Amino acid sequence: MSLVAWYKLDQNLLDTIGSNHGTMVGLNYTYELGRIDYAVKFTSNDTRINTPLSLLTEDGKPFSISFWCKK
Repeated sequence: MSLVAWYKLDQNLLDTIGSNHGTMVGLNYTYELGRIDYAVKFTSNDTRINTPLSLLTEDGKPFSISFWCKK
């Protein structure tokens, strides 16, 4: 399996390599400068990013997700 989506979060939720764009649920977030380019800062527990996860689980095979997180 190859890379199916890449979200740079550079002030948007666009999939950099395809059309599997994310959508923000909730209003408590901001885009801020990160270590490399931009990042999303969540300011409440009820805000999240939805992605088309069916793309990852269609074939039933294991998959991995990678991200940077700062507490």
